[in-house]
Amino acid sequence: MEIIFNNEADGEPISWGFDYTHTKSINIQQDGNDSKADWLKLDNHKCANCTLAQGDYPTCPAARALNSYAKNIINKKSIDKATVKVWESSGRYIEFKDRPLQDITGELVRIAVFQSACPVGRQARKIIDFIPPFPTKEEVIHAFTLFFAVQKLQNENRDDKKDADYLNILNDLFTNLSHRVQDFAKGDAGINGVLIYHSLTVLMSLSITKQLEHKLKSFD
Repeated sequence: MEIIFNNEADGEPISWGFDYTHTKSINIQQDGNDSKADWLKLDNHKCANCTLAQGDYPTCPAARALNSYAKNIINKKSIDKATVKVWESSGRYIEFKDRPLQDITGELVRIAVFQSACPVGRQARKIIDFIPPFPTKEEVIHAFTLFFAVQKLQNENRDDKKDADYLNILNDLFTNLSHRVQDFAKGDAGINGVLIYHSLTVLMSLSITKQLEHKLKSFD
């Protein structure tokens, strides 16, 4: 992935190579200097449902992943725009022009939460399969609904309340991640990128039961 800032078109683009394992998790090399940053430490705004131990994970996996990929843009303004170029392993090339930085950060937040070692995000790692790049609000809600519907089809006795409970846990994660970023970032591109998913999880937790009913009926 490569990003070219519209107001810095002649400058050096930012490039990322997302290194995935066979389980679709991102491989991240730990930077010794980064591990000392307060906003990355596991016990700083640690999620209530986080099962990680400080001794094994001195830094929050989601925050560390976000830092690895977004530290060059989370200090910028959310309304600044950039062009994003993506080369997939399949050979497909995609280009997204004039994307606000908060949307780009939102994409990196999604990767950081659902494809790092974060125990909360990894419960729904397969949601990534249902979400397209730079999704609309409706596409994100559809992806979560489809994910929960598949779980229900695989286990008819699954308690629907678990889905709303998980969304509330996920909302807590985005709340804590926003606090971390707010403590660190100077610009608002980072915090707004996190708040995109924070607000969506609130919205989904209020409507997931009805959304799930409609989705399951469509399979009949």
